Amino acid sequence: GGGVNGVELAASLAGRFGGAIAVDLVTPGEDILESYPKGQRQNAWNSLSKGKVNVRLGTKVTRVSEDKEGTRGQYRLSTEHVEYGEGAIVADKILWTAGQTPVPVPTGEEGEEGSAGGSESGGGGFLARNESGNIVTDSTLRMVNSSSVFALGDIAVVEGAGGQEMKLGLTAQVAFQQSDYVAWNVWSAINSQPLLPFQYQHLGDMMSLGQNEATVGLPIGGLNITGLPASLLRKSAYIYRMPTVEYGARLGLNWASRIIRDQLRL
Repeated sequence: GGGVNGVELAASLAGRFGGAIAVDLVTPGEDILESYPKGQRQNAWNSLSKGKVNVRLGTKVTRVSEDKEGTRGQYRLSTEHVEYGEGAIVADKILWTAGQTPVPVPTGEEGEEGSAGGSESGGGGFLARNESGNIVTDSTLRMVNSSSVFALGDIAVVEGAGGQEMKLGLTAQVAFQQSDYVAWNVWSAINSQPLLPFQYQHLGDMMSLGQNEATVGLPIGGLNITGLPASLLRKSAYIYRMPTVEYGARLGLNWASRIIRDQLRL
């Protein structure tokens, strides 16, 4: 997978094990991190190149099986490249980070799954869903045609003015901000108060590229930070988001001790 999870994992493995293992990153896309800013993509490419990760663009995995020709218990990945056609990769381990789709949502009728569109399409489903299976909400994150159901995160899509879907990333940053609005709007609905429409504030993009490496893009004039400073900024953001001070302190001490140990080894 050439998304953020695949790139983070490949960079971390290469940084941790160095030349002791060979890492291949396989993606059907034309580039890694296709939805990320150019500066962060370049930082990721630099990190993968430094770790000698072999990136295979335009390559789709069509089948995974045991490699019966070898004797080491390896796996064979049958592949299809957009230009060169069919091929194969033999690997000791396969780590799959190839994306996600919504799971089937029950309709409320035992033994049946809802059809796309849910209650809107007349299929008898309890949940209003689009063709992809996501729950459709209005701008207040309340499910359409409902007064008491709210949805947030990557299971939901927000329907804006004119029935157009708001383009929101499938990230924790979006879900975290939505959770505040949902909590407020649930209280407001119970107490017959007006509901607040969700307004997303993009705070930037962060990505780990190893134990002490990262890339951070801030919404301030396209500012892009990489290396150890970016890693420290990313870790600080995670510590700040911990539910309690105790959790944050323990996580901070753990990361600080690792950074000190790694620097002493150098």
